[in-house]
Amino acid sequence: MIRRESFVAVLALVGAIGAGCASPNEAKTPDAAGAAPAATRPGPDALCRSALDNYYSQKLSDDPIVGQQLTRDAALQAATDLSELDEKKLAGLVKALNDYGYIAGKIADASKRGDTEEAIKLQSDSAAAGRAITRESNAVKAPNCAQFINL
Repeated sequence: MIRRESFVAVLALVGAIGAGCASPNEAKTPDAAGAAPAATRPGPDALCRSALDNYYSQKLSDDPIVGQQLTRDAALQAATDLSELDEKKLAGLVKALNDYGYIAGKIADASKRGDTEEAIKLQSDSAAAGRAITRESNAVKAPNCAQFINL
């Protein structure tokens, strides 16, 4: 016959093991909006790396207009992905990437029209946005995001 103390100890042990097994699974479930939990979402550096990798995989020529269009797409994609993290500390980086992408698009449009003067004027705006990207990337420790200035 099992003694009462042994039975209670076995039940406590089974309960502890069961509770320990449930905890990790619970941490992996998406939130109510269906997003992955913060611990499993890629961080800002990984998101920027992904956008840069996409840029490099699509850049098949040295055409400057296509390069500006791809820069626009990559910067805007990184800004969108970072904004989905919904972290206030990333607001400056998101703005800088959005600005950089927007300016790259304007440079591409000016170049298509043959408006060299406008494209040159926009280069100073692009440089300012690039400096903001560098500053904000350093602030959030996301060196891959700073690589946008090399596109």
